Amino acid sequence: MILRELISVLPRASVVGSLDLEISGLQDDSRKVQPGDLFIAVKGITSDGHDFVDAAIERGAAGVVVERAVRDGLPEGVSSVLVPDSRRALSVLSSDWNGNPSADLRVVGVTGTNGKTSVSWMIYQQLKFLQKNVLCIGTLGLQTSNQDIKQSFTQTTPDSLCLFSILAEAKSKNYEYIV
Repeated sequence: MILRELISVLPRASVVGSLDLEISGLQDDSRKVQPGDLFIAVKGITSDGHDFVDAAIERGAAGVVVERAVRDGLPEGVSSVLVPDSRRALSVLSSDWNGNPSADLRVVGVTGTNGKTSVSWMIYQQLKFLQKNVLCIGTLGLQTSNQDIKQSFTQTTPDSLCLFSILAEAKSKNYEYIV
């Protein structure tokens, strides 16, 4: 996908560099960047992706998405996209990259302090009982009514890149519900 098309979903983005770069993937972990990827620098609890922009570029990132300028100049052929909130940009870009799969799925979200796993599991089981094609994502991992999606993630809830990849696969396999 061309950078210009990809960032069209980020209305407040400003770009330094070419908008005509071919982007081959999205990444928020500089250690996983492949040549041609767009690296999205997200500030976390213990580390800040902005500290790893140079590492991402060294690994071949074609562009970087940042909330703040992290260096004086970028190497030739690398573009920088400045956004107000890179975590939000990661989510929006991940969804768009995967064809906005949640728009065609019935998504049930469970929030709160206690009981999310139990409530999610009960909803999943009820939908399965009703013979719905359903996928459940959470503390228990990834549960599917057909056992035909095999993805793993290390966190209780997968990050945007992983989540939208799972949703895209679920959509392609005609799942109706995501819990």
